[in-house]
Amino acid sequence: MVRLLLCCFMLLIFPIIGQAKTNIGVSMSAFDDYFLSLLRDAIADEAQQMSDVTLQFSDAKQDTTRQQTQIDEFIAKKYAVIIVNPVNVSAQYTEVMSQKTRAAGIPLVFVNRKPDIPLGNGVYYVGSDSYLSGKLQMEYLAENSNGEGDVAIMVGIPNSGVARDRTQAVKDVIALHPKMHIIVEGVANFNRTEGERLMSRWIHEGKHFNMLAANNDEMALGALLAMRKAGISPQQIKITGIDATPDALYAMYQNELTATVFQDAEAQGKVALSTAAALAAKSDKLPAEILIPYQLVTPENYRMYLRR
Repeated sequence: MVRLLLCCFMLLIFPIIGQAKTNIGVSMSAFDDYFLSLLRDAIADEAQQMSDVTLQFSDAKQDTTRQQTQIDEFIAKKYAVIIVNPVNVSAQYTEVMSQKTRAAGIPLVFVNRKPDIPLGNGVYYVGSDSYLSGKLQMEYLAENSNGEGDVAIMVGIPNSGVARDRTQAVKDVIALHPKMHIIVEGVANFNRTEGERLMSRWIHEGKHFNMLAANNDEMALGALLAMRKAGISPQQIKITGIDATPDALYAMYQNELTATVFQDAEAQGKVALSTAAALAAKSDKLPAEILIPYQLVTPENYRMYLRR
């Protein structure tokens, strides 16, 4: 389904690309995040297929001020289009950059993290429905625990919007099961080391739960590492993440990770870049929002994702 979506999208814009030199600025919220590295590589790979596209990547290092400065620099250099993976999705933050790009007549494409502002009028979004990923994750845990048990939640970067939506979805599913309870919740900023640290603290504090819903795979893998060091078997606690990264799929192969949710970084990156190229060519056929579907990954189907 995802590949078909990408192919259809490319057919729509293919006649437009290649008409003029296109300079595109890309501001990433971070370079050192595993999933975002996949996303950045996908954007770069797609640009290599377009001889008329030049990219300028900038690393915001999770700093909102730094990212706003990067947007200002792209505008000053009169880049044709700006792609941004926002540090913060709040309306207060994203509205500022959208106002600046609109005033400059430069299309703005948000990727992966959807801003809390109205789309359209020069502002676009390419990504996935974060709420759905948390819903798929928690529904699988509920189904495989007969709708009862104690749950821990690992939250990513709170102001990312992704963490907010995934966490809310997990809580909404739990609310439908009277015999399921949230025991503890903590922030680990989508980071493996912080996930390990948080899980170690919970173990030391004697928190008892039999399932963990982490907002991404990196935190889930950190939790598994903490459990391994504490001598706790993966069979004692069902661990789930989101993204279906290679490391997560390997953990599933080892019967450590219970489930994950595939988020297609390649499709998001390619469609974001293709959207930007089409906008630079003045296309008026593009929707303001393009969603790439999530897919539940379980021990029964994980091998399908190994080569992605």
